[in-house]
Amino acid sequence: MWYGGRDMEVALKQKGLTLVELIVVIAILGIIAAIAYPSYKNAGQKTKRVEVQTELVNIAGQLQRFKMANYSFTPNGTAVTLANLGYTVNASGEYSFAPNQQATYIITLNAVTANTWRLSARPVGGQLGNGYLGLNQADMRCWSSSDVMWCDPNSSTSWTKQSP
Repeated sequence: MWYGGRDMEVALKQKGLTLVELIVVIAILGIIAAIAYPSYKNAGQKTKRVEVQTELVNIAGQLQRFKMANYSFTPNGTAVTLANLGYTVNASGEYSFAPNQQATYIITLNAVTANTWRLSARPVGGQLGNGYLGLNQADMRCWSSSDVMWCDPNSSTSWTKQSP
């Protein structure tokens, strides 16, 4: 097909984007990214929070089996520890929960008596700002809005709603 005169000018002008059009496209992509990133980050934190909740429930099951075998959480006057359950702990008795080789929570077992216990999960690393999680022998759960204060599970707390 032969282009000549005015047809040739139109064909040459329609080859590409102007600088203004390119800047507008980049600005739109930036706005979309600014909106999407926080949602992506929150989804990742929620996934890791659910992973540690599952781990707390697994530990709770092991604690119940321990009590069934020993008739107490403190057989012979010695409280059960996470190490007794087979977890690798630090000198303070804390278990570093690291599902992907990077710790997301530090789990502790405390307030152990013959019939009671409390598990706490303190956020670390990328989970900071996500709050403590707690679970006790009565399957009461809590989720604190604070990273510096553990929560006390009771009948009015849960893992679905943060408590102050």
